[in-house]
Amino acid sequence: MTAPIPENEAQRLEWLRQCAILDTLPEAVFDEAAQLAAELCRVPTAAINLVDKDRQWSKAAVGQDKTQDPRTLSFCAHTILQPDLMVVPDARSDRRFAEHPHVTGEPFVRFYAGAPLITSEGFGIGSLCVVDRVPRRLTDAQAAVLRLLARQITGRIEMMRHVALQGELIADRDRLLREVQQTVRQQQEFLRDVLASVTDGRLTLCTSADDLPAPLAPFAGPVALSRDGGIRELRRQTVGACRAAGVVGTRADDLETAAGEAAMNAVVHSSGGAGFVSLDECGTVQVRVEDTGGGIALAELPKAALRRGYSTAGTMGQGFKMILTTADRVSLLTGPGGTTVVLEQDRTVPNTGWPLL
Repeated sequence: MTAPIPENEAQRLEWLRQCAILDTLPEAVFDEAAQLAAELCRVPTAAINLVDKDRQWSKAAVGQDKTQDPRTLSFCAHTILQPDLMVVPDARSDRRFAEHPHVTGEPFVRFYAGAPLITSEGFGIGSLCVVDRVPRRLTDAQAAVLRLLARQITGRIEMMRHVALQGELIADRDRLLREVQQTVRQQQEFLRDVLASVTDGRLTLCTSADDLPAPLAPFAGPVALSRDGGIRELRRQTVGACRAAGVVGTRADDLETAAGEAAMNAVVHSSGGAGFVSLDECGTVQVRVEDTGGGIALAELPKAALRRGYSTAGTMGQGFKMILTTADRVSLLTGPGGTTVVLEQDRTVPNTGWPLL
């Protein structure tokens, strides 16, 4: 007689799937439990069977070679319907199994006792069973041992399920993180192109420190920027570097203004920052301003690039339009850890238009 299907079959099978135990390699802890059950019950065969949708699969077995049988032939499919041990002293006298091919033929099952593996959620997923070729009964001590071993086996399987679910959660998290990172990269690339367009190529939006222009030869020492000072010193160094590089007149004034605006934003929107002025023999002056604020609102950058005085609610807000119209090149790197802006001014106005990135 084929065992009835449990009412919670769908949930039971999903729970079993989440364990990631079916069709896995043998494990000592399960093999030893089956061996111990066989020895204590003094039977030739013992197995830890799990009842899948259409089959019974053995995680561990003693005295049998097969690892699975159709569910329609499974004694354990009956056991998972029981709240406690299912004992069949002589299968020939049990109407459920009298005509069973394993009773009327090899391996000529006579005695069967199975302790259901019942999860903490109440799902019967399989059994620890002992089998003999002669009729018999369990002693109270043997029955108690089967129950104890079944609980330990179930606990081990529940632990495997927990580990497997944790692995799935980690895999899902990593997948979502990759998708978010890909989306962010695409948005940054789009924004970079928009900013290059609206600023005539003056602004480069950097995604890492490697994208920033390499530092030139230092003109003087770093300038500490704070509410107590530093901005005037950065402007003074900028003017000095312009003179040394041959950047004069309006172009020098423009870079001094841009440097002051960048420094002011670093002070206003964070606890301060640092400024660096450098130059090279080709007549380029570079001003680098770094802060440790919360970064700028990238979505607002196109507006800030077009509208003088527009605030991005971040470290490069007020005066950003002025910076873009007074410096030859502006490189911007921003994020939760802070903002770095690099301003560059050449000795002469660049001859060609700025290409899109």
